[in-house]
Amino acid sequence: AFTCHYFFFFPKKIQEYAAKKNILLIPGIEQGIEKKKHVIILNADKECEKIHTFKKLKEYKSKNNCLIIAPHPFFRTYHCLKKKLIHNIGLFDAIEFSFFYSEKVNWNKKAIETAEKYQKPLIGTSDVHLLEYLDITYSIIEAEKNIPSIFQAIRENRITIKTEPLKKGEMSKIFLKMSKNHLQRIGK
Repeated sequence: AFTCHYFFFFPKKIQEYAAKKNILLIPGIEQGIEKKKHVIILNADKECEKIHTFKKLKEYKSKNNCLIIAPHPFFRTYHCLKKKLIHNIGLFDAIEFSFFYSEKVNWNKKAIETAEKYQKPLIGTSDVHLLEYLDITYSIIEAEKNIPSIFQAIRENRITIKTEPLKKGEMSKIFLKMSKNHLQRIGK
């Protein structure tokens, strides 16, 4: 899935290319809820761009076969859910285990504790802002190659996370690259 920030991205050209390569592409978005707190919605549509409250997210989920993931919920940035994840835990199907950690710095620890406490599966992702880091953390999901089967497998925690901590100095390097890319996109 491509889950762009606040923007639904699922062009026909990419869908056709994925189909030719026998790739199941799931439509998604990383939407900002209540002051831009990040929430991933998989099997989304363009209407998800209008969801900005947990109430609207709950309504959307009740009417659609979607999967809601809490991305990087306890990282130290304004767009992370933190306590809002706990207050809305029933809405989430899974919690992200992010690639962005090292042996010394690991904000995934609180995500792991929360997943265990509330019996939510962890799903490893690359949260790829930079393609060179695509394969550091990912999930193997035991399911048939269709959206309902994949979502059921995630909900049943039939997931194996493949991951390795970033090497010394890589977190800073990645953060600087991501910041530079962001500034270039907004024209500064």
